[in-house]
Amino acid sequence: MAQFKNNLKIQETGAALIIFLTILVLATMTSLLSKLNRVHFQIEKQKQTARVLAQAKEALLGFALTYAETHQGQMQGYLPCPDNNGDGSAGPSCSSKGNSVIGRFPWRTLGLPPLRDGSGECLWYAVSGTYKNNPNPKPILTNTTKGLFIVKNAKGDTITDKAIAILFAPGRVIDGSRTATPNDTPCGENVQIIDYLDSLEIDENGDSVPDYTIKNFSGQKTDEASGSPGGDELPTATPSVFIKAPLTNNVIFNDTLSLITPKDFAPVYERMNIWVAKKVLKCLESYANGNPFPWASKLDPYDYTDDSGERFGRIPDAPAISKTWPTDCFNDWKWWSAWKETVFFAVNPTLTTPSETINVNLLVLVAGREINEQTRADKTDISNYLEDENADADEHFISQAATNNFNDVVYWNSE
Repeated sequence: MAQFKNNLKIQETGAALIIFLTILVLATMTSLLSKLNRVHFQIEKQKQTARVLAQAKEALLGFALTYAETHQGQMQGYLPCPDNNGDGSAGPSCSSKGNSVIGRFPWRTLGLPPLRDGSGECLWYAVSGTYKNNPNPKPILTNTTKGLFIVKNAKGDTITDKAIAILFAPGRVIDGSRTATPNDTPCGENVQIIDYLDSLEIDENGDSVPDYTIKNFSGQKTDEASGSPGGDELPTATPSVFIKAPLTNNVIFNDTLSLITPKDFAPVYERMNIWVAKKVLKCLESYANGNPFPWASKLDPYDYTDDSGERFGRIPDAPAISKTWPTDCFNDWKWWSAWKETVFFAVNPTLTTPSETINVNLLVLVAGREINEQTRADKTDISNYLEDENADADEHFISQAATNNFNDVVYWNSE
């Protein structure tokens, strides 16, 4: 009997142990599944944020790319003002000319629904004063116009110092509250940006002592003097400073940024160059009207005078043959003074394209942005503007797709 009782106790103990282990395994699995679900949920939120930022960026680039088609008589490249009241429409005017501004992303103006990040918040948007399309008169854009935004990482290293525009996904609220109410504005009436975007202390020296703070809600870097980059609160014409950093473990910073840089703007710059080349070609044809084209202005000296016998160079300010250009040409264009340094033409040259080599009647070249070792301090050196065969300043030129080593836009008339 004693043996039987001992066996029974052992069985009971074993059963209890099995039950305990089962409960422990189930609890562990539940905890792991809960953590996996949280991780999965967080990943899905990050994917949603990435999707809407990419969609917003594409819409802004499309706006700039087609600006000439939607705004008669104006060239490509301009970006809309932010939404300043939460209704999704770009403000009709945003601060003074040249001032960079920040506000809600203008989804309605861009033909989009309200775009929300993974936390359900609408996007914010900053645009350089050099690229915004209001107020009039607009700043003159060229393919070398600088963006006014400096963006740093969490270590204080500069990611870019020429960003043209920035999109912000604010993430969930960290401290305080957001008092936006839906009413008739899908993104809410609260446009107090400090309730949405964050600041971050930067330990640039790695000594665990913050050296300065960058504020995404104002574009400022503490301890900078007014007039210095990051020294003035938006809106301002001086460069602004922003922080692009990973989400912190203790959630003191959760802004997600998407930048529009000059590299992103490359197709827009090319379209701008083509727009200029077409207008220049049309004016030169109108000037000649069956008669000889004007002589070009030599690169050296850099003076835009009509140099007799020159068939390649810059556009002269006044052609010697008739002394005046047709109406709605060169001197009548408000933007021409900013572009003429980068525009060249050739009369009766040979042109090689990817498919053939031909003799053309008139050819116009517009230099792209500086690439490789180009610097335009010396305006008499053609290689600081044009590439490959086009930099020889002879009578043979090439036209090809843009690459990392070639970005000339070539437009011609073979008649």
